[in-house]
Amino acid sequence: MYSVPVTAVEGSISFDAATYTDGDTVTIVVDDADLSTAEEYVVNVESDTESQEDILSEDITDGVNQITTNHPVADVNGDNKITDSDFVYSNNLDGSGGISSISRNTDGTVDLELASDSDGDDSIGYTCGETVKISHSAESRFEGYFEINSSDSEGVLHITKGDSITGSYFDESADKERTTTASIEDETTDEDPEPLTLGPITEFSVSDLAGTSLTHTESVVEVPFSEDVSKAGGESGGLTLADNLTVAVDGVDVTDRYTLDADGSTDGQVVLSSGTPIDPRAKMTVEIDAVNDSIDTETIEPGSVDVTVAGATLSETDGNANAYEGSTVAFVATDGSADTDQAFEVESGTGTFVFSGRTGAGSQVFAFDTAARNWSGEYAIETFLEDGSVDRSLGVTLRELTVAVDVDGRNLTTADPIEGTVSANAAGRSVEAVLRSDSDDVAVVERTNLTLGGNGDARFDFAAATVSEAGSGNYTVEVIDAGTGSRNESARIRVVDDGEIETTFRSPVVEEHAGDVAEFVVDLDYTDTATVTVGSPEVGFRANVTVADGDEDGSVRVRFNTAAAVGVTGLPSDGGAVFGVADSGESSGDSTDAVVAAEIDDEHALTEWIDPGEYRLVVRSGTDPNATADHVGTLVVGAAAPRGLTNWVAPAGSAFSTRDDVSDAVDANRLTRASEIAAGDVVVHRLVENVPDVVGRHGSGPLGGRGPSPTARLPRRSPITGVTPPLGGRGT
Repeated sequence: MYSVPVTAVEGSISFDAATYTDGDTVTIVVDDADLSTAEEYVVNVESDTESQEDILSEDITDGVNQITTNHPVADVNGDNKITDSDFVYSNNLDGSGGISSISRNTDGTVDLELASDSDGDDSIGYTCGETVKISHSAESRFEGYFEINSSDSEGVLHITKGDSITGSYFDESADKERTTTASIEDETTDEDPEPLTLGPITEFSVSDLAGTSLTHTESVVEVPFSEDVSKAGGESGGLTLADNLTVAVDGVDVTDRYTLDADGSTDGQVVLSSGTPIDPRAKMTVEIDAVNDSIDTETIEPGSVDVTVAGATLSETDGNANAYEGSTVAFVATDGSADTDQAFEVESGTGTFVFSGRTGAGSQVFAFDTAARNWSGEYAIETFLEDGSVDRSLGVTLRELTVAVDVDGRNLTTADPIEGTVSANAAGRSVEAVLRSDSDDVAVVERTNLTLGGNGDARFDFAAATVSEAGSGNYTVEVIDAGTGSRNESARIRVVDDGEIETTFRSPVVEEHAGDVAEFVVDLDYTDTATVTVGSPEVGFRANVTVADGDEDGSVRVRFNTAAAVGVTGLPSDGGAVFGVADSGESSGDSTDAVVAAEIDDEHALTEWIDPGEYRLVVRSGTDPNATADHVGTLVVGAAAPRGLTNWVAPAGSAFSTRDDVSDAVDANRLTRASEIAAGDVVVHRLVENVPDVVGRHGSGPLGGRGPSPTARLPRRSPITGVTPPLGGRGT
């Protein structure tokens, strides 16, 4: 068996132009997927006038623990960073000094913290050379900026007319140094020395864009060129839609939706706007053709260019703004002060430097992919004027967006739709609900796009026809937020063929006495709800109860309190005192079975105690009491009969007027069971019977009347108590 070696993707380095003049700002770009987007790197830059030079021994002042190099420091060990390995510290082996940590300054010099104080023979060696800090900008691109000038200073590359400038970095995957070059020309040698270039195209929504009167605000597309542009062969400002710019979304030409609001004739900034917002997941492109520079000598290479679609927009003038983690955020410089090619810096909420950049020539926009940068929490974005002073400061909070999905039913048939609700902790979000199958053959069954309402919710419905075509099996519904990629998945949904759902009585005949609580077990196959009908109009009583198999053990033990049903014509949804559920005995945890709906036919309600006889039991799956029966059983109600009599004795003088008095006396051992009764004792008779029609009064004692009022959960037998007055002699 042979293995095929994997070829690493090679990196590249380039300047943004082939020629420059004195005073220009140079953009250098490294494209290397091996570099970490969360880190910053440096590249070496040189000119014929200012090349790298070895500093073999730079003296260190005696007795210090911090120094700053006299010159900018070049990267010589090929890690594209300035680290302690780029230095040689000499101390004559006496243990003094030594490098503890380093920090690169903006002018390229380096601050070194020493491990201990230096002494008189300490020195440091390094390679002197200008470097440029590069930061992640998009995908695998890293960008940095530096100034070239005929006047030498730290942090500025010194050049002379006719020089070549070189940028270099080490490509780790290829194990080689890569370089790029450009030339320095006199400003007068070319009427238009700068090549015409195109910057990143961004789509965003914004209420106002300084310098441009927007026709629409829902979708704004900025196409930035490095200088004024015109239609090829025509006058400056002659660009038109369709002829020069064609917009497509997911492969569909939508140019007719857009208006040309700025044509790039003065600053290279072309702006389009539309009243139709763009889904952040959409693939958007702008095709550019026949676009020339301002003097009609250079034509931009024609072709289709991908557009970065932003899920959120932060304006320079917002003061404080919120966005969500994971979204692509468009930062827009729009306060009216030199907004194109705007310089800015990003700091964390604790003031730590995070990123610096520029919006670029002909652009007021910079797009941050917060997911790629792993940004969350608090940030500050500061913009700067040309003199370096702070222009604006924008506070940004990146919050977590959470989404959830809840399905209406988890046990369905191929004749049912799959329905439910998706929600998020934000209103108005665009989300996608995806029906997925566990089958290896079909991962995604169907997708549907939704917009959350003002309460952050939206309903979804995958039609029964879709479920039928997909067939039986296990499914889930996944919800994905369009702007952030935040996602969540529902519980498993079990779908069976329509004929497989069934509910049955475990015992088709249930016997119980009038006034007692009848129990019967309902078994549920491929469903989690069942509706039971007790009785019929023919026997003078009819009631319905719907139960849910909350513990998913496939059964529900239903309780029907025949005594509590007397005189009742309306029931709460939990069944009240008439219907309830009990632990089925087959669940490993606490029972979560429940009554979810109940009703008594008011035309066939009990006005007195239930008559002995046979009462029809009907069960069907689901919640509709009128649906076709799955199974029929019988409740046989027998006549009530006393079960036993027990004598309890209390000391002479005891008095009991309520059942609570009796219970308290039993708890205090003042009322005890006895087979012999002494003269003067107070006797309490405990009669175990089925219905409260048995009179609970013997002799002329204080207790009498009917037995206990029905409760939601009567014991299997209901005790009735009565009190006999003191006896004149002994007895049994």
